[in-house]
Amino acid sequence: MGGEAQASARKLKAAVLARLQDDGASQHRDGLLKALQLCERFINSNAASDEAYAVLKQEVAKAMLQSQQQAKPKAQQSAAGWKPAGPAAAKKAVSIRTASKRSTDIFEQQQPPATEQPTSSHCGAGSSGSGLSLSAAAAAAELRAKQQVATVLSPDLNVVPTLLLEHKAHLTENAFDRIVKQQDRLAQEEDQQWQADKQRQQAQLRAQLAAQLAEREAQKEAERQAQLREIRETDEALAAAYQAELQETQQLRAAQQRQWNLYRQQQEEAEAVRQAQAEAAAREQAIERAELAAAEAAEAAAAAARAAENRAKLEAFKAEALAGAEAKRLAAAARLEQERRYTEECKKAMDAAEAKRLADQQAWRDRQRAKYERAGGLSLERKAERDAIAAEEKAAREAAAYEARQAADTAARKAAQQQAAQRTAQNLQQQMAEKQALRQAAAVQKLADAAAAALAKQQLEDTLKAEKVQRKTAKQQQLQQQKQELTEWRQRKFDELNAPLAEADSWVHKKVLHGERAFTNLRDNRRI
Repeated sequence: MGGEAQASARKLKAAVLARLQDDGASQHRDGLLKALQLCERFINSNAASDEAYAVLKQEVAKAMLQSQQQAKPKAQQSAAGWKPAGPAAAKKAVSIRTASKRSTDIFEQQQPPATEQPTSSHCGAGSSGSGLSLSAAAAAAELRAKQQVATVLSPDLNVVPTLLLEHKAHLTENAFDRIVKQQDRLAQEEDQQWQADKQRQQAQLRAQLAAQLAEREAQKEAERQAQLREIRETDEALAAAYQAELQETQQLRAAQQRQWNLYRQQQEEAEAVRQAQAEAAAREQAIERAELAAAEAAEAAAAAARAAENRAKLEAFKAEALAGAEAKRLAAAARLEQERRYTEECKKAMDAAEAKRLADQQAWRDRQRAKYERAGGLSLERKAERDAIAAEEKAAREAAAYEARQAADTAARKAAQQQAAQRTAQNLQQQMAEKQALRQAAAVQKLADAAAAALAKQQLEDTLKAEKVQRKTAKQQQLQQQKQELTEWRQRKFDELNAPLAEADSWVHKKVLHGERAFTNLRDNRRI
């Protein structure tokens, strides 16, 4: 269905192009160009369907209707602006025809050749005697040319001269008429030469435009083919990668399935082996339990026999041990008795030695006392006693004086200490008051610093949060802008690659785009 819709759209485009070629200078040109653009956009799009083609026909009809509605006021204005001139204008038709033709050469670049009437034919008609038809045909041709130029350039341009002829006009064949005819012929030849030069220049321009258009189309086609080739290669690479990945996945799944089957088989075999081993172990355990029960019974009997034997041995060992212990006790008691007797004898010997030493020492003291007394020791002792008493009295007096001095010093020291204590207490109180004031000031300052720190911290957190939100917003905006720029860039690239030619250039290349020969008549030349 999409191919039929595109074929119908191409047929509609061909009809619009034919209408545009036939009526390119008419007031419906804008509507035809818009319809042509709609057709090209529909053909280049990928969503071609019967419903879209119906919408396309409605849009084309709407564009043509709008063009007709816009053209009606202009046509009425042109018709209202044209007024027939008086009879006096017909007398000057022949004399101003050549001058007006020269003055309107710039407008004739855009007129079709069908509107130009050769002057020679009119001259021939004048030579046959029909002066009225000559003047009327020339005036009518010039009027149509100027009206067409005014219609193409500006629908509101009311500067076209209006020329009418009298009902009767008689021209005689004289020298002045021949001069006028000769001037007309020369002017026509010069005009033909100018038209030939202009057509040659236009042909060169058309060839240059065709070459540029062909080069541009070739470049666009090469770019499109390169893009298509790149897309195709990418699709093929993706398809190959997908197939390789799919094949690898299938192989991996098959290997996993084989591995799983192998694991399950090994698990079944291991389960069978474990079951067989469990059964064998159960049988062996039953046998071992029976053997163990028999061994335990035999061991119990042997243990009972060994216990009886051990009890007998223990009784014998105990009796032997008791006998040995008693013998050792008796031997130890004898040893202790012997040691006691030896100790008593040692003590007696030591006591006798100590008594002898004390007696010797007392005798030495007596001998020394006697020697001392014989040497005057008693008088010395009495003198020493008197000196000691005097020394004691002196010491008592000195002690009393010292105690008095000490009491006075103590009282003075106590008074000084009390005063110092009072001063110290006052200083301490003052220091405590100062410290209390300092502590209060420090506490107040600490509270103020804590409040300021809390406020600064809150402000910093708010600032950081605001900066974070701002950075996040800026990042989101930048990301959104980058996405928008990327979307716009993709849209521009898509439009550059898929959009048709601009409306201002479509009329230049329309025939070349369809493989036709461009600029075949003057109707196309006036579009330059």
